Amino acid sequence: MGYLALAQSAISQKIAAAQFPASYLLDFNQSLGGHALIDYAVRRLFCQRPQIDDCQDCASCQRIEQGEHPDYIAIQPEEEMAVPVIKIDQIRAA
Repeated sequence: MGYLALAQSAISQKIAAAQFPASYLLDFNQSLGGHALIDYAVRRLFCQRPQIDDCQDCASCQRIEQGEHPDYIAIQPEEEMAVPVIKIDQIRAA
């Protein structure tokens, strides 16, 4: 089982046991599947049909896909900075 599958399994177990934290701050390497892991976790948390592993059809999954889910906020560091930084104003604006 690869890294991504192990991480997805751990996330699914935490969600099933109602032990998933209210928020996460993730620093990840995109080449290691960071975006895929975040997408998986968000969909598992908000999906209206959690018995389906990769739904993508319910209203919540569709809203996440379109970037319109009111309970999911993704904040990216400002790219013009030499060192990627998330500023306090970005958090306040979210």
